[in-house]
Amino acid sequence: VAASCETFCIAPLQFVHKQIGAFAGIPDIHVAERLWSGSSQICMTFKLSYILGMLARYYPTHWMALVNGSKGDRYRPLILKAQRVVESCYPILISELITHELTKA
Repeated sequence: VAASCETFCIAPLQFVHKQIGAFAGIPDIHVAERLWSGSSQICMTFKLSYILGMLARYYPTHWMALVNGSKGDRYRPLILKAQRVVESCYPILISELITHELTKA
C-alpha cells in the first residue's frame, strides 16, 4: 500500500516489539495499528509496570496470591505474562528512546 509523506506526518507508523520468546534477545518488530487512545508502546508498558507495582506494593497479600497461583486463580497467566513483558520490553524501549533523543540533538 502506497502513502504520501503527508499521510505519515498525520498518522505515523506504530512499531511494536515482540520480546516474549524472542530468539537470543533479538526482538521481532511489527507495524501495528495505533494503540488505545494513540498511546505508544512505551507509554502502555509504563502504565502496565505502574499497575503491577502498585498491586505488589499496596496489596502484597493479593499479589502473592496471584503470583503463587492460589486456588481458583484464573488471572495468574495474565499477570505473569504482563510481568514478563515489562521485564523484557521496558528496558529496551527506554534505551531506544534515550538513544533516539541523543541522536536527534
